[in-house]
Order: sequence, then C-alpha cells, then structure tokens
Amino acid sequence: MTSRGMPRRAERGQSTVEFAIMTPLIVFVALAIAQVALVAYSQIAVVHTAREVARAVSREPAADVAQVQDDVGSLPASDLQIDVSFAQASGSDLSVVRVHARYEVPSLIGFFGMLGTYEVEAAASMLVEP
Repeated sequence: MTSRGMPRRAERGQSTVEFAIMTPLIVFVALAIAQVALVAYSQIAVVHTAREVARAVSREPAADVAQVQDDVGSLPASDLQIDVSFAQASGSDLSVVRVHARYEVPSLIGFFGMLGTYEVEAAASMLVEP
C-alpha cells in the first residue's frame, strides 16, 4: 500500500501508457516543425536563385541559366523551374530582364502530402547592362 491508501499494483504501467499516448503526438509536432522549416528554407533558396539568375542574365543576356542555377546549387535543378523574359523599361529604351522561379517542396512524410503540395516562387527584375 502507498501513503494514499491505493495499492501499488494499480499504478504499474502508468508511465508506459502515458509514453505510448504522447510519443505519436511529439513525433507529429516535430515533423510539422521540420516541414515548416523546409518550406521556409526553400522559399529563401528560390528567392536567392531568382536574384542570381537575374543578375547573371542582366550582365550577359546569353548566359546559360542552367549553369547559373547549378552554381547557386541550393535546390535540385530538376525540381526548379525558371522562366526568363525580357521587356522594355517604361519611359526609356533600356531592357529589363524578369526571372520567375518556382519550386515544389517535397513532403517529409505522406501525411503532409495529403494536405496538398507546397509550392514556393519568387520573381526578380533587373536592368540589362549595356
């Protein structure tokens, strides 16, 4: 008997049951935090890639976008879509390069994938250097 008058036998296994109940919740929260961190990292990397491609193409319009993308190298080139276009700057005869980058963030586990895909994108514009 314990000091409360309950037999010790009734308390056996209580911590095991509590652990079994809490472990999936803790794992889920940890994976959710990791997924949010992965999406945030991907957004930062896409913005960086779009800016670097815009900078390279503004300096050399015939620059190889795939080579610049490989040089930046923070995201897999196969999953990153980059669109480059040129336009006339308003009020002048200078050209502007516009870069739009899009990346689909992979899901860490299947459950997060059921909620939909995570797509991050960024755009950058720079004057083409004469």
